[in-house]
Amino acid sequence: MSRSEDLTGGGRKRLLAVSLGLAFTTAAIGLALAFTTASGTRQVADNARQLHWTNAAIGSSALVRAANAQAVFFAVDRAAGVASADSLQRAAAEANRAMESFHQIIETAPSISSELRTSLDLYYARAGKVVELATTGEVEEALALNETNESVFSLVETGLRSQQRLIQDRIAATESFASRLASLTQFAVTLLIPGGALVAYRFIVRRQLRERRISFEARLKAEQDLNRAKDEFIAGLSHEFRTPLTSIYGFSEVLLEGGFIDPDSSLELIGLINTESAELSRMVEDLLVAARLEAEALSIQPGATDIRHEIEAVVAPWARAGRNIQVDVQDALVWADPLRLRQVIRNLLSNALKHGGQQVGIWARIERDQLVCSIVDNGLGVPNDIAGKLFERFVHDGRRALLAGSVGLGLNIARSLMLEMEGDLVYERIRETTWFTFRLPLAAEASTAALAASL
Repeated sequence: MSRSEDLTGGGRKRLLAVSLGLAFTTAAIGLALAFTTASGTRQVADNARQLHWTNAAIGSSALVRAANAQAVFFAVDRAAGVASADSLQRAAAEANRAMESFHQIIETAPSISSELRTSLDLYYARAGKVVELATTGEVEEALALNETNESVFSLVETGLRSQQRLIQDRIAATESFASRLASLTQFAVTLLIPGGALVAYRFIVRRQLRERRISFEARLKAEQDLNRAKDEFIAGLSHEFRTPLTSIYGFSEVLLEGGFIDPDSSLELIGLINTESAELSRMVEDLLVAARLEAEALSIQPGATDIRHEIEAVVAPWARAGRNIQVDVQDALVWADPLRLRQVIRNLLSNALKHGGQQVGIWARIERDQLVCSIVDNGLGVPNDIAGKLFERFVHDGRRALLAGSVGLGLNIARSLMLEMEGDLVYERIRETTWFTFRLPLAAEASTAALAASL
């Protein structure tokens, strides 16, 4: 072997060794980044869940404060003879519903300090006593106790805000750590973050009688408390919107900084972003529909609608995200508004996927002159004491809101829309499975009935 051949052979060996070393180093860095990205994803998800509870607690406590102020307000009016007993009872019932929702959120509290837990329990107990005093006509005592409870609310709000800032700091630290690791890569991913439109939800308080001569100082104080509580309720509602926005921002930052190092983790993050975006869009749409229903301004435009087409359009995004939804639907044309029908199906499927079992399906059959459609899951259902008021606003399932990330409007809106379209929606528990079933008239039958009515 010549010297040149020996050098060439040695160069090839060195080149092979360097190539193998680079490949091993690249693989090691890739594995390290993939592991770090997965770990960061879990941390962001855990922080997002804790932030969701904190935001829900802030909004619910503000709602209790608003409801208590409203109850005291009507108690003062009742004592002055300018409000009816029925108005006071309705205000008290609204306050009790708000406190029930607040209590359910307290019961699902994550790891919080004993001081904050004590403040939450004390605030809940005193709020209940305020409503009791207001309904029994002890107005002065109710005003005094409500004023005293303001200091407890301040402790609750301060504790929750502190916990909120702590979680946000943890999210920022996780993002900063991921950003430093991302400098090892040359990949950059640009994602279009869905924009969410925040709408102002007006809380309308209707009074039946105009103001008359009453104790000016007491009335002014009650009005000031009510207005302040309404503002804080709207602020709490904005926190509900911020929860999915925080998740979208956090997940996208991890992708932007880390790149597609691990396809599985990247696809999981993109799926989470898509899910949170859809949840945010659905929350906004629910609030808009709730406001229009309240103002009796919702427009329904029914027509012959292909039920299979509407169901497949709603199921498709979840199918792309990897959620398995069994579909067994008989072809039929129903008399319904396609836009509102999709909203009903979307709310019911979202409820089943988030709060039901692992197996979720949608089933539809023609029965005489109607189409019967059911969303079925193998979850635990809801407690018997809640089943009777399941379609009321702000009802919870004993652990968390039925419509996660919102103020509990999904099922109420679904049933209201069904009634607007001459249909109905019911809840049933059949053989250890949960059924939400709605009925709609067939298009041919509805057209015949409309023609007969016009003639």
